[in-house]
Amino acid sequence: MSVRKTRPTMIFLRTIISCILLMKGTGAVDQLNKPYLEVITSYPDTIVIGGTVQFHCKNFTKADKFDLIKDQNVNRRSQTNAEFTVAGLKSSDSGLYTCSHSLNDVSSEPSEPQDIYVKDKYPQPQITVKPRKIVRPGEDITITCDTPYPNMQFTIYKNGQVLKDGDDNPFLYFKTNAGVEDNGQYACDFRTKSGSKTQIQSDLSEYIDIKVRGLDSPSAKWEVYGGDNKTVKIICQAPVVTSKEMWFQLLNSSEGIEEEIEGVVANQVTFNITSPDHTQKKYYCVYGMRIGNNLEMSAISKPVVIWGVDYTTVNIIRMLISALVLILLGVILVIHFNVFQKTEESLPELPPARRYQAEQSEYAEMVIMNTEHVMEENEISSAGDKVEEL
Repeated sequence: MSVRKTRPTMIFLRTIISCILLMKGTGAVDQLNKPYLEVITSYPDTIVIGGTVQFHCKNFTKADKFDLIKDQNVNRRSQTNAEFTVAGLKSSDSGLYTCSHSLNDVSSEPSEPQDIYVKDKYPQPQITVKPRKIVRPGEDITITCDTPYPNMQFTIYKNGQVLKDGDDNPFLYFKTNAGVEDNGQYACDFRTKSGSKTQIQSDLSEYIDIKVRGLDSPSAKWEVYGGDNKTVKIICQAPVVTSKEMWFQLLNSSEGIEEEIEGVVANQVTFNITSPDHTQKKYYCVYGMRIGNNLEMSAISKPVVIWGVDYTTVNIIRMLISALVLILLGVILVIHFNVFQKTEESLPELPPARRYQAEQSEYAEMVIMNTEHVMEENEISSAGDKVEEL
């Protein structure tokens, strides 16, 4: 029984020893992981003549040597650092690159290949136009050409002819008061400045077709809905009827865009202003039509002036006016009282003789009035007697 138990144990130990010896004999190749080759450029997807590219042979095990291989051992560079730098690139530097690493003269599998293509031109720049590709006569146009590469010389073309060049980045072409003479196709490119070691030009940008034309201005009017909120509706109507989708925009004089409505197939829209300001404000409207991916804009409408009423403000003003009137009345009364009092105080007092004469005059006047009254009564009595005698 003990012999049967020992034999399987011996077989197991022999197997382990054999595996250890096999690993020692092969140099432990399976312990060196397959590396990954990372390509680093100054700008994404851009490798041009005269430029620089870096290769990073990434691995997750210990290694004492790294190899950068071009086109399967046509060109090999070995070093103890995992990062390789190739500067002053030439067209001949294009090809498939791989890397490997080694430990104790045992190399790993090569990485997956990276295709490097050294271009003789920069990628095309980006060209944009504001406010739109289709502008109204009299509007301003700004064309912008830019690239991420520094120290470049730019050129803007119109219909294949040089329009303007310069070394600002981004490079701008500004046209005021555009007219029909500005219709055309615009493009731009750039190149390294004169004096650079390598003279490289970019591909031509995409063309921008700019058109100068405008739609007639719309009409605008306003009405007030019923109700306590005094909602105002502004009706904007285009002078044309078309099956194309139209776009309307309401503008105000203080804040710019108030509201916009898109995807309209009719030539009229209504903008609702639920709480109009309590001050005078001017509103305008414009419209546009979709032409492909572009938008053709109209001239601006005549202004619509809306007056709002703030009853709280009105009441405050009325109270202030009433208070002012009361204050003025009080001031007038005070002034009148002071004048009257000063007048009484300023009258001179009569001397005693004059006062006696005045009193005598008043007494004499009363005696005369009484005498006249008695005489009138006597005359009436005499007349009555004569009538009785007859």
